[in-house]
Parts: sequence; C-alpha cells; structure tokens
Amino acid sequence: MAYIFGISESKPGLKVSPVTEEEINDFRIVTHGSADGKIVLCTNATTKPLGVTQKASDIHSTETYEIDQAVDTVLSGIVYVKMSGSGNAGDSVVATTGGMGAQMAFGSSDQWCIGSALQSWTDEQVIPVKIELHYIGSSVSS
Repeated sequence: MAYIFGISESKPGLKVSPVTEEEINDFRIVTHGSADGKIVLCTNATTKPLGVTQKASDIHSTETYEIDQAVDTVLSGIVYVKMSGSGNAGDSVVATTGGMGAQMAFGSSDQWCIGSALQSWTDEQVIPVKIELHYIGSSVSS
C-alpha cells in the first residue's frame, strides 16, 4: 500500500546548519548574517530570505536557538512557519516582524516571497508553507 501524505505535513528538502548571530525561535524565516555561515531573522519583505528554522526543541532543550548555536535551516520543500495576522491557503508569504510569515499584500512590489501557504491561518499559528522563493518587483538586488 502506498503512503499518501497530506499537505498539512512538513516535508523538508535541502537543509543546512548555519550559526545564529542573535536569538532565533523555531519556525522563523531567516536571512544571511554579517559573516559567512551566520544567520539572522528576516524581518521584512524587502530582504532576501535564506530559509526557515526547524523546531528548536528537537535539537535543544528550549524553543529558542541561542547566539552562536547551529540551527537546522530548511532551504526547500514544505516547512512549518509561524505566521502573523491572517490569510488563506495559496497566499504568497513574506517575512515580517520577528521572522514570522505574513500575507503579501495584493499589488505589492519590490518584495521577496518565501513561498505559498498551504492552509489558512490566524495570528501566531504555525502552518505548512511550500518554499518557492521569488521576487516581485521592478529590480532585483542580491
């Protein structure tokens, strides 16, 4: 019998383990830090995201990664993201305050989208997001 999974499950693809430059909670969108191999929270839609942190308690005894800890960070696949505000399945997801995900405003430009929500959400809910990084705008800076 074949195993059929739901779209509400996490199916991470490529993972890396960069080191934190600041405290980072689980299920947060992150970006490159000030040095190679370092990450910080991605706190706005105009910064290019790198990936999403995994559940800290699977690796450490807390839900927060401390400074200079290695963090399992997913770069592709379906991952859980802690969301801000509310939105619907299929909405484009961008980074906002605290590295949480948010619904990209209709008609927005010059923003990096980390992916698509696979279910509707309410404020501070953790939901599955399909990572499909893309830029919406007139110019690209890397």
